[in-house]
Amino acid sequence: MSLPMIPSVSDDKLKRNQKEIIQVVLECQSCHSERARDFNDGDFIYKADEKPCDKCGGTLFVRQIYSEIVPKKKAKAKKESH
Repeated sequence: MSLPMIPSVSDDKLKRNQKEIIQVVLECQSCHSERARDFNDGDFIYKADEKPCDKCGGTLFVRQIYSEIVPKKKAKAKKESH
């Protein structure tokens, strides 16, 4: 059984100077700290992340997946900062 795809904003609804980026919020199981990163294929809610928590070394789990519409220039700058 496969999981449904994340709904996406169709290209016709995006303006020319906009881009959709998908973000993942990770939460540490031990200290409950949060951090965000770009979505990777295969991510799903409650999936354990490969990297440990920066603060305590605990296991990070995917808590939330969301999309954000940003100007194309901002999307490029955000990608480069990660």
